[in-house]
Amino acid sequence: MSTFDHASYVWIDNDLIDFIIMHVNGLVIRGDVLERIQKIKSMIDGKFKVKNLGDSHCFIGIEIAGMMDGVWLSQQHYAMMFLKKFGMVEKGYPPLDSRMRFK
Repeated sequence: MSTFDHASYVWIDNDLIDFIIMHVNGLVIRGDVLERIQKIKSMIDGKFKVKNLGDSHCFIGIEIAGMMDGVWLSQQHYAMMFLKKFGMVEKGYPPLDSRMRFK
């Protein structure tokens, strides 16, 4: 179990990483090696009734894209919803200066 998020489980073995993220009635299982992912899925399937929905593209508002060298996660859609909700897209607000410091 992750020390930062009690709904996340991470296994690191010989430089390979597998993780499970849980949310209400959904799971995302990702890893470096397909055979290890299938083994994890079989272990879970042996204990619970599960349904494989295939590759996830969005989970709890986070966009997920598999890349050759890893996984790309983004909350761009989620951020744009808030900007639109508060009228900050139409008015052309500039993004904050990345060098700006807050107290």
